[in-house]
Amino acid sequence: MRPKPHEVSPLRCRLGLDRLEEREVPASFTLTPVVPTLTAAMTARLSVVLQDGQGRGNHANVFTRAGDSITFANDFLVPLGTPSAATDLSGDGSLSDTLAYFRSGSVGVNNSFTNPSRAARGGWTAADVLQNLPAELTASRPAFVLIMVGTNDIGLGVPADTYRQNLIKIVETAVSAGVVPVLSTIPDIPLYPTAQANIPTFNQIVQDVGETLQVPVWNYWRALQRLPGSGISSDGVHPSVSPNGGGDLTTSGLGFGYNTRNVTALQTLDKLRRVLLLGQEPDSTSLGDAWLPLTSAVTLGTGDTNGFQVQLFDTRTRRTLAFDVFEGFRGTVRVSLGDVNRDGVPDLVAAAGPGGTPHIKVIDGRNGTLLASFFAFDPTYLGGLSVAIGDVNGDGAGDIVVGTAAGTDHIKTFTAAGRLINSFEAFELGFAGGVQVAASDLNRDGYADVVVAAGAGGHGHVVAYSVATNRKLASFYAFGAEYGGSVSIAAGDFDGSGEGQVAVGTSGGTAACVIVYRPLTTEWICGFFAYGAGFQGGVGLSAVTHSGGTELWSVSSTAGTADVRRFDMLGTTKDRFMLYEPGYSRGATFGG
Repeated sequence: MRPKPHEVSPLRCRLGLDRLEEREVPASFTLTPVVPTLTAAMTARLSVVLQDGQGRGNHANVFTRAGDSITFANDFLVPLGTPSAATDLSGDGSLSDTLAYFRSGSVGVNNSFTNPSRAARGGWTAADVLQNLPAELTASRPAFVLIMVGTNDIGLGVPADTYRQNLIKIVETAVSAGVVPVLSTIPDIPLYPTAQANIPTFNQIVQDVGETLQVPVWNYWRALQRLPGSGISSDGVHPSVSPNGGGDLTTSGLGFGYNTRNVTALQTLDKLRRVLLLGQEPDSTSLGDAWLPLTSAVTLGTGDTNGFQVQLFDTRTRRTLAFDVFEGFRGTVRVSLGDVNRDGVPDLVAAAGPGGTPHIKVIDGRNGTLLASFFAFDPTYLGGLSVAIGDVNGDGAGDIVVGTAAGTDHIKTFTAAGRLINSFEAFELGFAGGVQVAASDLNRDGYADVVVAAGAGGHGHVVAYSVATNRKLASFYAFGAEYGGSVSIAAGDFDGSGEGQVAVGTSGGTAACVIVYRPLTTEWICGFFAYGAGFQGGVGLSAVTHSGGTELWSVSSTAGTADVRRFDMLGTTKDRFMLYEPGYSRGATFGG
């Protein structure tokens, strides 16, 4: 006999997972622009670093370099140090200005281009650069340091995490000296297939460190991909160079690896000079051509992030796109997907988590443009928000459901333009543990209903309300009233019956259990351990609606990786991927 819903405990959930082959997820560094992006937040931070450096005697028109043989070689930068007939910058006056600017800075008898850096030598690893960088920064007193290292780390078998830690220390060493570090991705190593296989991992680390520490990333690897042989010479390790030398920046010259490196270095320096030294506008946060149309996407908001806040993942193509929504905010972001403008493509709604103002942004899922921006509650409220999308007023467009994540149990619904539809408190007696929200048509009346799960101290209490009729539809305890944690929820027609269901997951400290209910009758459809009976981290849930129906997805929100899975109504894993590298521990929130 099946137990009644209120008798179900996490320990009695059926394990229903199939072991799947791991899938390769495209690394997000492949989408990073060649020339670094300087957002307003990054610009503000780096301007403080430069100001500190000037107080230490650093020179604005001096830069230096750090790395291994590819950086130490005379084909890199040195040809740009003196005028040359082969150098052709006539097509871009700003590059000519930047070239002249950094030629004017003295490092002993040299300028920045010709200076033989103490922080670059053949065969060096990140540990070697870290050891020698302080002496170079003291000697040259630069404003900027161009850093590319990692090829030898791979060749010598340095663990990826060791490389990461050394790269972080390199960045911190530069910043503490008042110098702006610029990290570069590393080129391919076709001579050694085993080493080549590690290039994506190490380049992703470069991007991750740049995002985490908010320093520029120069994607030299991407610039090389359009060149013959990916810009690598016949030795299979070092970049190729034009017969006219590395200073040949003509069209034919830029078909070679070192020449491309020199021009992209100059473009990077030009960007730094214009934005950080001349005060020109930083880059817009518009995503432009990089946007992923959200026809087959899921989205995650990262936890306690220092780099990007939202990660889009296309479940069909496996492409990813990471970006900021609330510039300068470094806390958790809550996300949801749904069609708010009736164009047939899901749109993205994002809300700031704890510590952020109650700010809502609505982004067009077709092209990434901002559709709306508004405050759901008084701007002084900093408890964070939970968001969901559903057509609560029956006009055919998705509306925005917002709940307070801490301090109150206040729920509001808005149109996509930010017009208030209704406002109410979810629980009685002034419950102050916050809420999570979801939305789905539970009673087949053509209107989305609001589902609310109690936060801390709420014992997994779930209620459902009809906004259309202003009445409560359901109330139950997902794991029994004795359950002490909070829960995550998702709502949707998971079984294709035409009637919405509610999925509920545990928050952590007990087995990561998921139960799917028919909320109007509290019938239990299925229950299973999302990540195995031994995993006791939190599980975040999302209803992902595509043309084929609504699917239940989960993310391990407190595990060492963001392990994302899709389930059927037997609890069987139908798809799985790791969105971040092993070791990621900042948590994530899910919005299908």
